[in-house]
Amino acid sequence: MPYGGFFGPQEALSGLVPAGSFIEEWRYDMKDEATYVWFYADTATGTDVRRVIATAIVPKDAIY
Repeated sequence: MPYGGFFGPQEALSGLVPAGSFIEEWRYDMKDEATYVWFYADTATGTDVRRVIATAIVPKDAIY
């Protein structure tokens, strides 16, 4: 997660996890849409188990 502001479908992540956290992003392109799935693991707790924290479906050709 960036420390500053940003644009795009990733804006859905703002406030979900601390700034500077590692987020894993998967993107699936299907026809005219892009589906994003974001995962987060709280490694500070000593675990590497990732969980889905947000999803988004946006037009594939969107410009941010």
